[in-house]
Amino acid sequence: MNRSLRILIVEDDELIGLDLAELLIGLGHAVCGIAGTAIAAEAAAAHHLPDLMIVDANLDESSGLVAMRHILALGFVAHFYVTGSPHEVQALARDAIVISKPYSLRDLETGIAGARGGAAATSAGLISVGPTDQPCSTDQPCSGPGAAWLR
Repeated sequence: MNRSLRILIVEDDELIGLDLAELLIGLGHAVCGIAGTAIAAEAAAAHHLPDLMIVDANLDESSGLVAMRHILALGFVAHFYVTGSPHEVQALARDAIVISKPYSLRDLETGIAGARGGAAATSAGLISVGPTDQPCSTDQPCSGPGAAWLR
């Protein structure tokens, strides 16, 4: 890791959000907030101006994808999505970096690196990261048994 990032988490499951925050802090990053809804995510992004956002694509009452579209309309923020339905997210946001739930610490590190690489990561074929810790591309889907949630 080159430098500590200010990261905003968008996750509607409070325990998952808190666990993710612990993992990110353990990696040396600062978590500037955890938002549980699309509206809260938009407000938190405007308030905190994070370096990176980790966004649950399927929030209980809203969509992380829609929230990110609104946020990106105001200016670029590095981000990636986490979801249990990576192929659905890729169909809606073709160039998105997507990590499958459940994910490992290594998946998170790869997602962070990919999001920070922006266009270079997507042009290199890093579109999503599956639970096997292997990069996936639009022509080779993710597969594998899935990693346990790390605490």
